[in-house]
Amino acid sequence: MTLVRKPQAGFSLLEVLIAIAILAGIAMAMGPAISAAARASSRIHQSAASEEDLRSARQFFNDIIVQQVFLGGAYPEDVVAGDAFSMTLITLDPGDMSPVAVQLTITRETPATLVASFGNTDSENTETYTLLSNISDARFEFMKDNNWRNVWRDAKPPALIRLTGILNGKGENRAFIFEAAPQGAAPLHCQFDPVSRRCR
Repeated sequence: MTLVRKPQAGFSLLEVLIAIAILAGIAMAMGPAISAAARASSRIHQSAASEEDLRSARQFFNDIIVQQVFLGGAYPEDVVAGDAFSMTLITLDPGDMSPVAVQLTITRETPATLVASFGNTDSENTETYTLLSNISDARFEFMKDNNWRNVWRDAKPPALIRLTGILNGKGENRAFIFEAAPQGAAPLHCQFDPVSRRCR
């Protein structure tokens, strides 16, 4: 009786080496594309995070200025006071809706940070929050008689309060402008153009 050997199933060493070489070639060809896709995904994620930071800071800025109040119907001297790097106003506490002093400060570091402090700065109960980080060329401006001013020391609030700056991202810088009109402010005697940021 003769035994017939069946050929064994499998790959020879040469076939395995050829398959490895082909896969290595494909990986080398796809490497730059995969790396570029990962970088693009990272940029999109960072851009979305910056946009969310800007949206939250803009909403906070609008809320505290629109809710700014005058105690007892009077105009306290410090109802709105500010310069290019700091602004203090009296607004409503979102928790119990009582009047509270809020100070917005642009730190002098590089890059700068926009910080909000609630309460009396001499008190231990002051709460501080960081609204935006990694900003540059930021400043506050105050409108009176259709002109922007860098300092506000008036008993009445300005017609508009504006914060401008640049948010520095990795590889991308975004300019931003926040504007809001306090309650009780003198009305603008012009048509305000949001594109040119001027009265016309």
